[in-house]
Amino acid sequence: MQCMDLPLVLPDMLPQLWSFALRLTESEYEAEELVHRACVRALDDTPALPRDASHLDQMYSIIYSLWRRQQPAHARQRNAAKQLPQYSHQWR
Repeated sequence: MQCMDLPLVLPDMLPQLWSFALRLTESEYEAEELVHRACVRALDDTPALPRDASHLDQMYSIIYSLWRRQQPAHARQRNAAKQLPQYSHQWR
């Protein structure tokens, strides 16, 4: 397939891409956002995509790369939430 075919085949790939993103993120909302960002990136960078890989493989790669890049930020947010002081409901 040519790079120009990506806009034509992308809608058919969305269920598989969303399923993959859901496995990574474990959140429906985050999976949807991740697939959206991956589609935007792929469509914006269509000429730069390798021609020897399938479109589905390229999209999986983009999704995984975006997910990996956002992991440090999510880890910091989770750690910050864990470090919040726990207040007792007992008043002195």
